[in-house]
Amino acid sequence: MTLKAKLLGAFSIVVVIIFVIGGLALSSLSSMNQNGETMYEDRVMALSHLIDVVQFAERARGEMLTSLLTDDPLRAEEALVELAYIDPILEEYAGTYLTSDEAEKLTQFQGEVANFSSALEFMNEEIQAGNMEAATRVTETAAMEFAQVEEALESLIVINEEVAAELNAANQSLFEQSRVLMIAAAVAAVLAAAGLGIFLGRSIGGAAGKVSDYMKAVAAGDLTREPLHVNRKDELGELMASANSMQRNLKDVLRGVTEASQDVTQNSEELLQSVDEMRNGSEQVASTMEELASGAELQAGSAGTLAESIEAFLDQIESSRLAGEAASTETKAADEAAEIGRERRVSSLASMEEIHEAVRAAVDDVRGLDEKTKNITSLVDMIQGVADQTNLLALNAAIEAARAGEHGRGFAVVADEVRKLAEQVSVSVAEITSIVHAIQQESAVVAAGLEGGFKKAEAGAEQVRLTGEAFETVQKAAAASAERMQELTGRLAEVTAGSGKIRSSISEVASVSQQSAAGIEETAASTEQSLSSMEEIASSSSDLARLAENLQEKVQQFQLRA
Repeated sequence: MTLKAKLLGAFSIVVVIIFVIGGLALSSLSSMNQNGETMYEDRVMALSHLIDVVQFAERARGEMLTSLLTDDPLRAEEALVELAYIDPILEEYAGTYLTSDEAEKLTQFQGEVANFSSALEFMNEEIQAGNMEAATRVTETAAMEFAQVEEALESLIVINEEVAAELNAANQSLFEQSRVLMIAAAVAAVLAAAGLGIFLGRSIGGAAGKVSDYMKAVAAGDLTREPLHVNRKDELGELMASANSMQRNLKDVLRGVTEASQDVTQNSEELLQSVDEMRNGSEQVASTMEELASGAELQAGSAGTLAESIEAFLDQIESSRLAGEAASTETKAADEAAEIGRERRVSSLASMEEIHEAVRAAVDDVRGLDEKTKNITSLVDMIQGVADQTNLLALNAAIEAARAGEHGRGFAVVADEVRKLAEQVSVSVAEITSIVHAIQQESAVVAAGLEGGFKKAEAGAEQVRLTGEAFETVQKAAAASAERMQELTGRLAEVTAGSGKIRSSISEVASVSQQSAAGIEETAASTEQSLSSMEEIASSSSDLARLAENLQEKVQQFQLRA
């Protein structure tokens, strides 16, 4: 399981516990609120209604007694008006929640109120008739009925108080239960959060600590530690595996660097020894070359003096021979240049053949691309047809959904989405068609250009072939000219052989002596340059050995197993 999944799981558990606590709290508050509403509407307001009934009855009784005492019939009418308010109040009270005992007591109360109202109505009739004595006799009856009303009211009040007490007790019990549940849920949430925190801390912190210690050891140069044991399949497991791979790779690199630096040090020492030996030999060679150069210069001077004595005799013949040799040399150079031109022509012809084949392959590829774009065009046309059919089906579905009325409204929404999708497909198909046409046009242009290049490559190959033939002709002519010049030079040599043997011998001796002296001087100079180069090589070898030693010191900072 990944770290993300573990963290999400832990937070999900805590969130679920919080939701459970909130649900319990909401349920308890809802029940308490319902009990409170019941207490207010069915008990407090009910008691208020009952008190209003008694007050209206009390005022009606007072108005009736005042009418008797003052002999005022209007006051008796006022009493009946007060009684008229009682029935609506009792009907409203009867519409509230009533227990069975309460309903029974309410029926009794309504009967007592009716009897009381009948007594007052009878008194009103007598008063209106002017029979005050008869009305006065009913006063005691009305007083008794009013007492019965008050007694029934007391019974209803007691019942309402009992029901209110039960609701209050229920609220108290619900509050206690909710408090216990909330405390238990909160404790469970704290314990769960703490447990999850400890679990995640051990799971993540332990592995992270191991990786941290391991990486600190590697950073300090300690590569002797055992690889981390990877028994996880999350990101930390991947990190541990990567740390192990890093240590292995670093070990391999350091071992390779150590071996390379040791080899460099050893080779540098061997090179220094070889340079010292070569330097000593070069010094001896330079000394010998100086002595040989002095003798060669003396020999060349003597040969030059002897050659001057017969120089005038053979000047003309020698000039002719030298001209022939120069012409022969130039002819050979022309022959060599022609041979080089022939070889380059062969190479150019091969390159032109390769270009020819490459252009032909490119033309074939472009033509294949054009065929594939035609296939794409066919597929795009088929997709456009499917999109048109889909659009038509979506339109028919929308018409059928409209006929179905309310039941087809959802289907109409789906049909509209399908129609929009078909329109989007049509737009995309148009764009694809435009792109494919553009590709086909570009392919045609590229194919035309490649075909033109193909023809030019063929023409170039033909030109190279013709050039090769011309080079072969030039080479043959140069070879023939060289043969003729060699024959001419041979004849001139035969002419001067008899009369110029002495000069030739002396010239050869002088030339060889001069060349020997020059060669010895060049050899001496080369020897000096070699000595200078040997010094530079020795200095570079010393620097290389010093760098190798520094590299070994750096590598030795890391601890590696043998």
